[in-house]
Amino acid sequence: MRECQSCGKQVISNEKFCLECGTKLSPTRSEESEIIANVPKQQTYFSETSHKKEPMSTTKKVIISSIFAILALLIGGHFIIKSQIDPKKQLADLNNYFSDENYEKFAQSFRFPEDTIIDNKAFYNYMKDQNWTKNINPVLEENLNEYMEKGYTEPVTNKDDSKLITIKENNFLIFYKKYTFDIQPIELSVHTISPVKLDTKFKLGELVSTDLSDETEKIGKFAPGIYNYNLALKDEYFQNEIKDQLIISNNEDNKKMLSIDLADYQVHLTSDIEDAIVFINGKSTGKKAQDVKLFTAKLDDSVKVHAVKKGQDGQEEKSEIITLNNPQHHLQFGSIQTKQRAEAEKKANQQALQTFLSEYEDVARSLFYDFRNNYKYALDNADFSYVQDYFLEGTQIRRDYSKFVTDHITFDYYSYDFKSNMIDKVYATDPSTIILDSTEIFDFYLTEDGTWSYQREKRYTMKLSNNRLLITDIQDRSKVIKTKISD
Repeated sequence: MRECQSCGKQVISNEKFCLECGTKLSPTRSEESEIIANVPKQQTYFSETSHKKEPMSTTKKVIISSIFAILALLIGGHFIIKSQIDPKKQLADLNNYFSDENYEKFAQSFRFPEDTIIDNKAFYNYMKDQNWTKNINPVLEENLNEYMEKGYTEPVTNKDDSKLITIKENNFLIFYKKYTFDIQPIELSVHTISPVKLDTKFKLGELVSTDLSDETEKIGKFAPGIYNYNLALKDEYFQNEIKDQLIISNNEDNKKMLSIDLADYQVHLTSDIEDAIVFINGKSTGKKAQDVKLFTAKLDDSVKVHAVKKGQDGQEEKSEIITLNNPQHHLQFGSIQTKQRAEAEKKANQQALQTFLSEYEDVARSLFYDFRNNYKYALDNADFSYVQDYFLEGTQIRRDYSKFVTDHITFDYYSYDFKSNMIDKVYATDPSTIILDSTEIFDFYLTEDGTWSYQREKRYTMKLSNNRLLITDIQDRSKVIKTKISD
């Protein structure tokens, strides 16, 4: 008898299954011995012909292949990484990116702090302006070699001798070292200066857009660059967008303050008539020219402006219509312009007269005195040739004086005694004519009439001819005073 190994019920020794629970019964030791004894002996040993190596499983093959592939990748990756972080290759790539004008890869070859705002093209243009090829790159290469040799070097500076590029050695992928070209950003702040309150929006490319006021606005930290920015302005008449350029460059404290004076964009209006009302594109502003604050008008002749003055009689006078094309404009009224032209012409003539007189007054005075001296010789000798060159040829006064002088030849005996030749006044009447007023006193003796004293106030007209003053007329200014001295 034996027990079922499952339910513990006693069963007959030769039973194969438990009659209680149906479990297959384990063989007894005597049964096991019998089974072993019945096994043929040749089956307990393997012959040489039956001992074959089993084929490698697919899984094992995959594992081994993966190990080799990983090793190959690691070795290949190592050499690739070593090549990529080779400092000389880094510098060569930089120069290639610069030559190819690959703005993005050129900028990405430098390291900036995470919060830096970068415009790749603006940064490239800045480096170009700093003369990358001749100035920056050679110094960078020299400093890189020094760092590799000594472990330290000076920063590369810009044109202003401010720190631009710092070379550093940093951990890379745990096992490697990589040289980086670090650039510090510049903190940009902006504020506006304006005589009036304007809606102003500042836009720096596609990077930043913000409203501005007269309070300082911190825009952000920017990579060095030559940036294009727009100002969107709005006044009570127009709105306009103004484009300009901004250079952000490293300096001692790496800060840049952009002060935008909106007065630079103002159009200034003036008028012949101060209290005339200004009209813009046919619409009244209700304001005088000096009170109109135009900041956003386009200066492309698209904006028309005029002014209107209403007189006491209710009549309106309209100025000329102008189109805006520069920052300074004056509104002209016909009546005022006519008056101003007359005044200007008068002033110009006066200036011309003054210039002419200052140049020829002394000449006129000398001409008068020389003429009077030689005129006495002409009278004494009844010879007009002594004074003929003082007169403008072809004039009536020249003919009259020629006759008067030569008529003296008919006198028996006579004599002249010039007592005084005084100049009273010299002035110009036009830019080629001088008037000289004189007072002349002389005695005249004639045999048959005795001696007489004469006092004559004369006016000499002298004109410029071929750069020479000549007498064209002589007239008495007043009645001749004649006094008998002796018989």
